[in-house]
Amino acid sequence: AGGGQDEDGLGDGTRGGGVLILEVDTLELDGEIRARSGTSNTNSSRPAGAGGSLQLYADTVRGAGQIDLSGSGTGTNFPSGHFVGPGGGGRAALYVDVFDGFDPAAQVLARGGRRGSNNVWGDAGTVFVLQPTDTFGRLIVDNGAGRGAGSTDLPPLGRWTVVATEVDG
Repeated sequence: AGGGQDEDGLGDGTRGGGVLILEVDTLELDGEIRARSGTSNTNSSRPAGAGGSLQLYADTVRGAGQIDLSGSGTGTNFPSGHFVGPGGGGRAALYVDVFDGFDPAAQVLARGGRRGSNNVWGDAGTVFVLQPTDTFGRLIVDNGAGRGAGSTDLPPLGRWTVVATEVDG
């Protein structure tokens, strides 16, 4: 999703990340798949776009590469009184039979961007992983180490129950 309009209505936000749907037998990822949002320049007061989305259906995923669906940051020189927000992280849904040396928690990024040079970060995106042996799958919400705490709202679960949570870092 693209960034909104700035406070005075004089500038539209940067573009959001793309949408990818991949159906493959084996994904050998030694480079990078990106669906990041556009970046604004240093002197911009433009709001940042959100990260993109990916649906991946694969028998096997391997490699040392990464998937990046992160939101973008904003410029550092805001006109007086302007406060624009960074882009939130994107979304990934990985329906994969086997991860062979590929760790989605470490190699799939859906992080929020940074606002200017301060420590205001966009909210984290989500990475959902479902393998054949999973009943419900695993949801990863990770904005990266050292990034300010924001919130990533999740929809009501209805009749489902969260059976475990894990804080890492």
